[in-house]
Amino acid sequence: MQQYAYYCEAVGFNRADYKPPEIHYTFVAYKEGKVFPAATRVEALKISKNIEQIADPVSKAAHDKYWKTRQELEGKAFEKWYADLQSEYISHKFPEEMFNKVYSLAYDDGHASGHDEVFIYFDKYYDLVTACLDLKKD
Repeated sequence: MQQYAYYCEAVGFNRADYKPPEIHYTFVAYKEGKVFPAATRVEALKISKNIEQIADPVSKAAHDKYWKTRQELEGKAFEKWYADLQSEYISHKFPEEMFNKVYSLAYDDGHASGHDEVFIYFDKYYDLVTACLDLKKD
């Protein structure tokens, strides 16, 4: 089983490259039924407490596209990692139902530290379960 970074690299997902495009905003202040454009939030608040922050549609679209692409790539990396985990561990001795229960427990215990930690827990629990099965046979 490879480390999770291997699967990320395989699909072109660079976890360290975290540079989402910035969303640019304009501000308006509303006072006495009139609209006053402002360059900054502070400037708008000097005019009125009733202000609105408006996202630039082009920068917002670029920002949203970045996150959508990032989520898709990470999803592909996870699918490959999970499929390899299944192919390595599911067998006649360790069926899919048992795999799912052990994975769920490993995920609960390790996911805060990442997929590699989930694998460490999974492998540990797998060893425990298979040892118990072997004892039961004897």
